[in-house]
Amino acid sequence: MVSVALADSRWHDNERDTIYAYAQEMGVSTHKVDQFKDWVVKNFMLYQEAVKMLD
Repeated sequence: MVSVALADSRWHDNERDTIYAYAQEMGVSTHKVDQFKDWVVKNFMLYQEAVKMLD
């Protein structure tokens, strides 16, 4: 869900709140969601770097 929420490169409040609510239902802390969001952002940046290397 985090990857989908970040598809437009923005972390909208309503998306974050929805993801937090689902995470809470699954016993996952908001801190862990934030860590995962940061991981997704880093991996997206690495992907963009790899694409540039192939040009």
